[in-house]
Amino acid sequence: MKFLIRSPEKLVSVNKMYEYWRGKVVLSKDARSFKQWAYRELQNNPYEEITKEDVDAFKGERLKTEFLFALKGNYYKRDLTNLIKLAEDCIFNHIELNDRMVVQNISTKYDLSGSSSEFMLVIITRSDIKPDLRIE
Repeated sequence: MKFLIRSPEKLVSVNKMYEYWRGKVVLSKDARSFKQWAYRELQNNPYEEITKEDVDAFKGERLKTEFLFALKGNYYKRDLTNLIKLAEDCIFNHIELNDRMVVQNISTKYDLSGSSSEFMLVIITRSDIKPDLRIE
């Protein structure tokens, strides 16, 4: 399964995902705004029509995610791994799969300095990683 999320703003990282409000930790305004934008983008996924049957075929499977981030500025100042969580949550909520089944991740960021927008491409496949690791 492939998903493309384009954003006219900077993609939201974990560092900007939460804030304190009335003594509680809540999703930040930036994160809520990004989630709304991402859900609209996911409903118009340009790569492929994702059917319930496609999603059902992945239920109970160990999954691999690949994130390709194209960033428009401050390329070296933005932590790659911090960009994953909110995007992952949006996609997995959208397709109604549990992100706990992700056992493998490959992430790459690209510099799009001078571009007017940023985007991420996310590919979800079955993982060939075995669940048990034996060290002898």
